[in-house]
Amino acid sequence: MPPVSISMNLLSSDSTFKEIQSLVVPGISLTIEKRFPAIRLKRVDFPTLGRPKIAITGMAFLVTGISLVVSAIGIMNVMFVSVRERTKEIGLRKAMGATNNNILVQFLSEAIAISIIGGVTGIILVKLMTVALASYTSFPIEFDLLLIFYTFMVCVFIGITSGILPARTAANLHPIDALRHE
Repeated sequence: MPPVSISMNLLSSDSTFKEIQSLVVPGISLTIEKRFPAIRLKRVDFPTLGRPKIAITGMAFLVTGISLVVSAIGIMNVMFVSVRERTKEIGLRKAMGATNNNILVQFLSEAIAISIIGGVTGIILVKLMTVALASYTSFPIEFDLLLIFYTFMVCVFIGITSGILPARTAANLHPIDALRHE
């Protein structure tokens, strides 16, 4: 059986904790390695900036989540207005033989297009801002293509989730009522 590796994450922020850590951790490691010879412990020390970095990352995720919800609500409202303004067009298309799926696909693809345009604009703005930031500071900044792909997929997902309700509303309109709409 291969040895199992267990990481001990130790946050060392003040000197008292470091002293306790230097006395206790080797004893614990030695005891565990004696009792369980297949386990090898390795020590991982985080710098003192570990906690603020975690807090900043958490806040960034919170802001990102709120932004995604707000953008989804905005896209949904734009699509509801589009359905409302184009009610006669929907009625005419349905009277000419368009199926509910045709109308659904039309409005859903419009919602996806709106969210992709917003996502691509955001990716371009972030790229420009990071290039500007990198030119003024000495921070090494990299762009991960996989992260850009994930961003694109999130945009498609937001477009689908925010466009499905207006698209279904448009697809379920009765042609006669839609043509009478003023």
